Amino acid sequence: MNKHCETPFVAKDKSKWYIQFWYKDSFGARKPYKKAYDLNKADYLKKVGNNLVEINKTERKSHAQNLVNSLKNSLLKQYFNPNTRLFESLDKADLPFIGYLKDFVNYNPRKKRSDNTKELYKSYNRVIEEFLTKRNLSAIALNKVTKELVSEFLLKVEDNGKTGHRDNYLRYLKGCFKYCVDYLEVLPKNPLQILNTINNQDSETNKAYPSELLELVLAESKKLDYHFYLLLRLIYYTLRRPSELLALQYKNFDFDKGTISFHSSIIKTNRTLSTRLPKHLLEELKNNIPRGVKRDDYFFGNVGRAGKKNEYIKSLFASCKTPFVHFQDKFKTIQKRLNLEKGYTLYSFKHSGIVYAIEEMQWSDYDIISYTGHTDTAILGRYSRDAKRPVKEHTGTI
Repeated sequence: MNKHCETPFVAKDKSKWYIQFWYKDSFGARKPYKKAYDLNKADYLKKVGNNLVEINKTERKSHAQNLVNSLKNSLLKQYFNPNTRLFESLDKADLPFIGYLKDFVNYNPRKKRSDNTKELYKSYNRVIEEFLTKRNLSAIALNKVTKELVSEFLLKVEDNGKTGHRDNYLRYLKGCFKYCVDYLEVLPKNPLQILNTINNQDSETNKAYPSELLELVLAESKKLDYHFYLLLRLIYYTLRRPSELLALQYKNFDFDKGTISFHSSIIKTNRTLSTRLPKHLLEELKNNIPRGVKRDDYFFGNVGRAGKKNEYIKSLFASCKTPFVHFQDKFKTIQKRLNLEKGYTLYSFKHSGIVYAIEEMQWSDYDIISYTGHTDTAILGRYSRDAKRPVKEHTGTI
């Protein structure tokens, strides 16, 4: 389809990077197609005096390779017009699915979408795009998206402990395809019509632990695996998701200030956040930092496996990232040992931390939203349903 185009690659001009490929125009002249995307933003380049210094080189290299792969897919799926320098398709359903997702954000079915709704939908799109990119499907056409592919994505969401989110994503994707079928009329039918939500609205999930049960679970986890015990307490005090904590590296910690920086790339709500640790937990972490730790070492990382059960050799910081499923298995062991009721989960530690912040620390909804990075108070209902705000007495009032 694009015999006039050569293979895309990463082009570098000193510290600045670009994604580029060569093509021949209608007169046979060889010309470059060059685009920076977001490779030269502040996440990757830092100004020092009059010079630009490269930072986060590993992440930048990985992102650049994903962009190269995406451009390769575009050249396989679409025609690159050398006159307009645009990718084209004869059939609108052959256009990239991701483009329709982005358009759907601004679609007004009955009333104008609120800014909060748009931000939520954009966050959905980022997660979906990441899933497709990891499978080299970032340029997949709308008419190539099947219910099997969507089911695989939903299963991944559910496996990450987000059953409720799984249903939210399904409703969102169904709405997008309905938009393509009924409004744009670029598809004959909705491929997700037979996929159903799990409908666990009435079941209690991720419910907060009563204080006695919380202490019991922590005590049992300490016996089982010290690093797992530390992780549970970090979830409780930082109000962060396990996957977000496991994505941290040593460079994200400032042990002098007692803070952790969470970059937007690892936060579900795509916001850069900073978290302050309690003094007792800060000291415990400092005392467990291994010798020779490196900036890119992962939090709760590992250096390999050993033993009959092929158990990870974990360290507070280590070169290899420990998969989330490893800690999920640890929690399953705790569930069996303590015969925990259904609804008490790994994510319940975050829920319990929010309840503690509301009841004991007297945090407002705004305080919690600022700390967790959520965009509005609507999501707070699920987390704070077990909390009872203290009643403030005012003299001179009845």
